[in-house]
Amino acid sequence: MTGANLSIEGGEWRLSGDLKIFLLSTELSHWMKQFPKEGPWKLLLEGVTRMDTGGLAFLLACVKHAKSQQLEVHFKSVPESVWPLARAQGVAELLKAYVQ
Repeated sequence: MTGANLSIEGGEWRLSGDLKIFLLSTELSHWMKQFPKEGPWKLLLEGVTRMDTGGLAFLLACVKHAKSQQLEVHFKSVPESVWPLARAQGVAELLKAYVQ
């Protein structure tokens, strides 16, 4: 298992590695503090190798946090492997609303 990584490149946030449940307890609060106060937020997911419900929860937390700050959030390059999990959890349509 690889860890999850977040890097900033030119105003875009690149997520890579495994977005797993441990993310919620180890990285979520740290990462959320790094998000800019201005939007829109752009999260590129092309480097994500695996995702479980913890990874989905992180994406939905980004949406919730952005909305609370009255900012836009967009996800780019969402791996096809995410969609079966999102459908099973009943959040695929919600997630699609934020995909560019």
